[in-house]
Amino acid sequence: MSRTSGREGDQQSHAARLDRSRMTILDLIKATVMCGGVAFLIYSFPALGQVLLIGFLSLLWLAYAHKTIAQLRKR
Repeated sequence: MSRTSGREGDQQSHAARLDRSRMTILDLIKATVMCGGVAFLIYSFPALGQVLLIGFLSLLWLAYAHKTIAQLRKR
């Protein structure tokens, strides 16, 4: 096996990963609409928006903590 074929394989796998992670225009439109909708709800209902944001961030933190603790237990 030559060095160039190994490099070409690495480049192809890197290109395949980039293709999978690339955002399409539809993804961009969906993200824009969702962000606009969330911003509208937070602006229209500040108390509800604060509760939802705090709840969401708490769940996000708990999920990260769970993942971190699970990784530490594997060691």
